[in-house]
Amino acid sequence: MEAWHYPILFVAAFLAGGVNSIAGGGSVISFPLMLWSGIPPVIANATNNMALFPGYLSSANGYRDEIRTADKVLLLFLGPAVAGGALGAILLLQTPSRAFETVAPFLVLFATLLVAAQRWLTGLKEKAVARGRTKGWWVGALVADFVLSIYGGYFGVGLGILLLGVLGLMGFTNLHQMNGVKAILSAAIVAVALVYFAANGAIRWPVGLVMAAGASFGGYASARVARRVREEVVRRAVVLIGLGMSASLLVRLYL
Repeated sequence: MEAWHYPILFVAAFLAGGVNSIAGGGSVISFPLMLWSGIPPVIANATNNMALFPGYLSSANGYRDEIRTADKVLLLFLGPAVAGGALGAILLLQTPSRAFETVAPFLVLFATLLVAAQRWLTGLKEKAVARGRTKGWWVGALVADFVLSIYGGYFGVGLGILLLGVLGLMGFTNLHQMNGVKAILSAAIVAVALVYFAANGAIRWPVGLVMAAGASFGGYASARVARRVREEVVRRAVVLIGLGMSASLLVRLYL
């Protein structure tokens, strides 16, 4: 990396932190720019998770009152979340760098499509409430939690959007409570992955700390901007950026 890459990544993390706070999916901005800065794909992914992790903690703290009302659900789903996050992290570090670089554009595209489908995913709760919670439903929800946690530990971009969709299927109707539970589960998944990444030297700490500062400032600043900018406007902008980023990664890979 060159010295001038650091301010660019700081700005990318600032934007990602703000987007995560308002609409979700901010890593479609920060992760591709890390690749363009010359950071190896697996290292970039692990470092990006480290940089954005404080945002999960601050979000969970902001929803602490809503989280208390969902304690039993949290206890039930934290186990699969931690196990899945650990398995995803192990799978990531077992993936050859070239292979991960090949799939990275498609992972970014997938995350971008999740942002585009976010409203539909969170709207699934009405159907879930109508069906009720049977024993088979609980098993399915736990399996979905585990599978999504593997994805979160392996890549993680768009994880919050996927979790909101699953929570909707679980019958949650209070959006603030859903965001609180999502923040706790996301923090647990990413935390266990980061422990494994750090133990195996997969995090580039100077870059991660610079980006963590940018993401923290971005999340704080978005609290003021969010009152003036509609979430749908931010989501559409992220989708356009994500499509451009995935296309640029494909060009970088094959040309």
